[in-house]
Amino acid sequence: MPDYQAQNGGLITDTEDSSKVGFTGATYTDRAVHFGFPGSQTVTSSGAALATTAKRNVV
Repeated sequence: MPDYQAQNGGLITDTEDSSKVGFTGATYTDRAVHFGFPGSQTVTSSGAALATTAKRNVV
């Protein structure tokens, strides 16, 4: 399944828009919970670095 960024013009953002294709959560924490991580964790990022790391680690 293509990711949110690919489906929405490739723009790297820290938030997602619920009206767009591929939406899984507005914030990093929302998206982590969507994919099964505990909601009690604090998730932060420096945008492009997280997106690049996440892509590289996808199985």
